Amino acid sequence: MEVLFTFGALPLLVPAWIRGRRKPQNDKAGATFGILGGAVAALANLALFYAIRAGDVSVVVPLTALSPLVTFLLGAIVLKERMNRSQMAGVLCAIVAIVLLSM
Repeated sequence: MEVLFTFGALPLLVPAWIRGRRKPQNDKAGATFGILGGAVAALANLALFYAIRAGDVSVVVPLTALSPLVTFLLGAIVLKERMNRSQMAGVLCAIVAIVLLSM
């Protein structure tokens, strides 16, 4: 699956690289984060396929669509970002949706 994402990105990356007319940088930290990010994405895809095989697609896919909720909550908890009323209402609706889907 990751191979398909890579091939899909090539038509965008090649013109950007040509237009920039500079050599690629050999940044070890960036390469490390890129490799780790790819490994985590691959594990996430494997977890999704396992969940689809083990459960109902009608439950698994909507739950995976709630992944931005995790990012939002981590931002609020770790980075101490403030939530306004509409965001709190959205989080509450998402939690209610999770409960209803798990029934």
